[in-house]
Amino acid sequence: MLALPTAQIKSPPASMGSARCLPDSAVLPIAALALLARRDRHGEAGCTLVALADAAHYFAQPSRWGLTGAPGRMLGGGYALYDLYETAEGWIAVAGLEGHFRDTLLAQFPGDGSERERLTTGFRTRRAVEWHAWAESVDLPIVAVREA
Repeated sequence: MLALPTAQIKSPPASMGSARCLPDSAVLPIAALALLARRDRHGEAGCTLVALADAAHYFAQPSRWGLTGAPGRMLGGGYALYDLYETAEGWIAVAGLEGHFRDTLLAQFPGDGSERERLTTGFRTRRAVEWHAWAESVDLPIVAVREA
């Protein structure tokens, strides 16, 4: 069992009443959200138990759906708008999965090449911190990757 930290919950929040009807994969995030809601509403800490199998099942979903794992999968470097790019100085992480993010980002790099070629060439024109600042100003999911 996995204990999500925070004192004993005497009864689940009202919003958790239907949680037992949810698939096992939804138990972990719902339990965590219920604990956060309890803390925000009542200022009380709480604790709940979630089977490790349920947690593993939940966190393995992207792999089961073929999104991660082997190189070339959508969330494993196969999609140009969800990847890491080298800049003039440093690296950035791009997570432009939604269409409006894609459109805004690609408008920044017009050209005839593939999306990946345009992004790879374009991102090398500025430093990571500059791309991060620009992305924040136009509401794009791009962040500078900090070194450990």
